[in-house]
Amino acid sequence: MLLARNKTGLEETKSLINSSAPGVNVHIFTVDLGDLDTLHHLCPELMKIGNVDQHDQFVLVNNAGSSDTFKCSLAQLSDGHTTQKFFDVNYTSMTMLTSHFLTVFPQKKSLIVQITSLLATVHIAGFPLYSPSRAARNAYMGVLVAENPDVRVLNYSPGPCDTEMYRKIPEEIKKGFRTLLTPEESISKLVTLISEDAYMNGCILDYFEC
Repeated sequence: MLLARNKTGLEETKSLINSSAPGVNVHIFTVDLGDLDTLHHLCPELMKIGNVDQHDQFVLVNNAGSSDTFKCSLAQLSDGHTTQKFFDVNYTSMTMLTSHFLTVFPQKKSLIVQITSLLATVHIAGFPLYSPSRAARNAYMGVLVAENPDVRVLNYSPGPCDTEMYRKIPEEIKKGFRTLLTPEESISKLVTLISEDAYMNGCILDYFEC
């Protein structure tokens, strides 16, 4: 299942999956993850996949992200509305989906992958909400592992990838980033990490450090 607010992007991703992995059933849901009321009612439907005994593993990938505030400074966040909206998309929606996932699927069969960022710990001007949202997600996953040790959790930092989100970042900020990767390069390493399953549960792994 794929969730995003851009239906065209979802259809393109579905087509790519179908072409590279024929026979895989892909269901798409057009939803704004910042609309928490809609997401709350949708979550139970997302988790209905039939008899859980028919599957060997259940995987949740939390990859929601927003670049809306890359051009903001701390001084521009005084009204609170921008901050609340950003965290609804980047943090709160993740906790809602994860909580529903944990209540439905067997822990020993569950894997949660959280796409994080080096910016959770490296602080750069221009990321007044993105950096703390990633730090909050990392902390949430740490608590998740402490409370649910049978669930496999991997926090993966994919490095700077040539995506639409990356292209919105101001050029002066990009100068401090490492080598630009293709999405395929980064995802290939993530797939290898998951397949080998040798990482410490709940750890944070960066593309350039593993």
